[in-house]
Amino acid sequence: MDTVEPLPFSLDVDAQEERTVFRLVGELDMATAPQLEEALRTGEHENASEIVFDLRGLSFLDSMGLSALLRARAAGRDGHRKVSFVRGGDVVSKVMQLTKMDDRLDWIDPPEERDEAV
Repeated sequence: MDTVEPLPFSLDVDAQEERTVFRLVGELDMATAPQLEEALRTGEHENASEIVFDLRGLSFLDSMGLSALLRARAAGRDGHRKVSFVRGGDVVSKVMQLTKMDDRLDWIDPPEERDEAV
C-alpha cells in the first residue's frame, strides 16, 4: 500500500487593488497555523475591500488550523472588508461540515472563475 507524503504548508498572497487572495497549500495544522497568522499581520491585505481564503490546495486541516482561519476571518471583518472562502477538497470539507463551520462562513467560487464571468 502506497502512502501519500503530506505536502508542506505554503501560502501565496495575491494582493490586487481591491481583493487579496490567500492561497493555502498543504497541511494547515498546529505547526503551520502561525505562518497564516504572520502573513495576516504583515498587512498585505490592508487596502483590499475583500479578502479571500482559497482552501482548494489544503490536504489537511486540524482544529488549530481551523482556529487560525476563524481568527483570520474575524480580523479581516473590521467593518469595511468582506471575508470569503473558496471550498477545499474532501478532507477540508469534512472538517467544515463536522464543526458546522460550512454554515457560518461565506463561500464563493474561485476568484479566477468569478473574474471570467464578469
